[in-house]
Amino acid sequence: MAMTAARRGWLMATALLALLGCGEANHEDKVMASTAQISATEWQALAQKRVVFGHQSVGYNILDGVKEMTPTHPQFQLNIAIAKGPQDFSQPTLGHAEVGHNTVPKSKIDDFVKLIDSGIGNQADVALLKFCYVDVSENTDIAKLFNEYKEMIANLKSKYPKTTFAHITMPLVAKEDGIKIWAKNMAKIILGRPVRNLALNAKRGDFNKMLIREYENIDPIFDLAKLESTTPNSERVIDYSDGLKFYSMFPGYTEDGGHLNELGRKIVAKEFIRFLASLPERGSRN
Repeated sequence: MAMTAARRGWLMATALLALLGCGEANHEDKVMASTAQISATEWQALAQKRVVFGHQSVGYNILDGVKEMTPTHPQFQLNIAIAKGPQDFSQPTLGHAEVGHNTVPKSKIDDFVKLIDSGIGNQADVALLKFCYVDVSENTDIAKLFNEYKEMIANLKSKYPKTTFAHITMPLVAKEDGIKIWAKNMAKIILGRPVRNLALNAKRGDFNKMLIREYENIDPIFDLAKLESTTPNSERVIDYSDGLKFYSMFPGYTEDGGHLNELGRKIVAKEFIRFLASLPERGSRN
């Protein structure tokens, strides 16, 4: 029997849907694998630590991911709380605080020092400060910023030798295209707000290279930028601008080009949990 055009079209559509379905299933499998369950040992290790985390908005994305992944079993419950002073660390706590102001990285360094010097430095097992992508502009002197950060770390280490001072690479932004993005950027320009510049990922990358070169094999480093720029297929996102080559955030991890969406925050949170869990408790460092 001759096959009608409609029948042929239906079969072709079905075959295409099947192929697409397989691709989606494979992608979903990789996403599920990348957000695999944290082990009981890792949850227990983190739940016993006193951690202080200075951050701004992307830090909240990471902490939201941690909360979403935390098991309901009381044995693994984390005490996640705002850290204002040493009284907030009378028990194991993942303490966090907004430090400084976005676009003014030196203010974050100064506020973080004040936070540690409030008495928290005498109690914390782990302390770490995260900058934001908006802390880098066309005018930012990356070498100067890193030297200010390095000086802060050296001073805090000398005052609080029993605390592990860990490091976080600077987050990136994603490439954004389309008429909606153009309209959004035009609105920002009219309102006098900064527009995300993808090419600034090159300067963020320079800061991250300095950080890794300085502290690799010396202090723990949480490579947030690498996680953000690695797809669920384990490929790195590379962009180019004005002759520069640099890593960028995978667009699938964000809705607005800079902050982490549900998938992005779960992938980052999983590694953040494992990273913190692996660090020593106060005074037990080699």
